[in-house]
Amino acid sequence: MAQSSIETPAMLAALEEEVASLQALESALIAERDALTGRDPAAIEAAVADKATRLEQHSRLQAERVDRCGGRPLGEIIDALADATAAAALRDRLLAQGERCEAINRENGQLIRRQQDRAERALGILRATDSGLRLYAGDGSTERSGDRQTLGKA
Repeated sequence: MAQSSIETPAMLAALEEEVASLQALESALIAERDALTGRDPAAIEAAVADKATRLEQHSRLQAERVDRCGGRPLGEIIDALADATAAAALRDRLLAQGERCEAINRENGQLIRRQQDRAERALGILRATDSGLRLYAGDGSTERSGDRQTLGKA
């Protein structure tokens, strides 16, 4: 099913809208990263909610495009459009924006994992259960954290 040139402006506009939604998602991911590095629980919660909203919006736009084009992949849609130059440039922008979002999201995931590890280590100290951790005693000697210790020694 070939696209007619009449559909080209509408499809280009729809793809532009997808690029804009990815740009909004990128902004939300950057805000999430800032909130994670700032360790502000309220900011993290707001950023995560905004990211979810932006992701839902982008998913909706993608689903509309897929429905409108009979499930055809993006490459086929681009190839079928009459304005091949504009369509190819738009595809490149869409893919590059998606890659930026994926990279930031991966970085945010790594930040979350590092913060979870730190929290687990801190909880281990507080619970005195992290047997591999060495702490200094009052006299300067080291003790295993599995030894009976108080929070004051930690």
